[in-house]
Amino acid sequence: MPHPGRVVACLSAVALAIPLALGSAHAETGDGASAPQQAAAPATLVSRITSRLEASLRASPLFDRPVGSIVGSAVYDAEGAQVGEAAEVARVGDNLVVLVRVGGGLFGIGSHQVAVPLVRFHLDGDRLVLDRLTGKKLKSLPAVEADNYEPLERGGTVAEAYRNG
Repeated sequence: MPHPGRVVACLSAVALAIPLALGSAHAETGDGASAPQQAAAPATLVSRITSRLEASLRASPLFDRPVGSIVGSAVYDAEGAQVGEAAEVARVGDNLVVLVRVGGGLFGIGSHQVAVPLVRFHLDGDRLVLDRLTGKKLKSLPAVEADNYEPLERGGTVAEAYRNG
C-alpha cells in the first residue's frame, strides 16, 4: 500500500497539471479572488518538445549512417537476444523509424513489422541494440501496414532524409 503522503502529493501534482494541460490557469487578483489567465501557448510547448526530439534524433548513432547499412541488420533487445531484423528505415508521419520484422517461424510466416523510433537504438559495434526494450515488448507492439509509412532511399543517410523531409 502506498504511503498516504505520497498519494496526496501525486493527487496535488495532478490537480496542478490539469489546468496547464487544458491551457488555462488562475492568478490571484488584489482582492484575494482568482481570475482566469492564459497559460503558455500550446505552440510554444510543441516547439520545445520538437526541439528536444530533434536534438535526440541528431544524437542518435544512426543519424549519420547510410540507410542501406541499417536495412537487413539483426536487431537485439536490451538483454542481448536477437529479436528481429531491420526491414526498412522509414518516415511514419513526422517521425523517422526503423521497421523491425519480428515473430514468425520458418520462412518468416506469421511475422509482422513494428515501428521503433531511431532514438530508441544504440550501436554495439555493428549491432543494432534497442534501449530498454525487451523482445517480448517489441513483439507486442502493433503491426505497421505498408500504406502507413514511406521508406527512405537506401542510397542516402538518415541525416539527409531528415533534412529533406
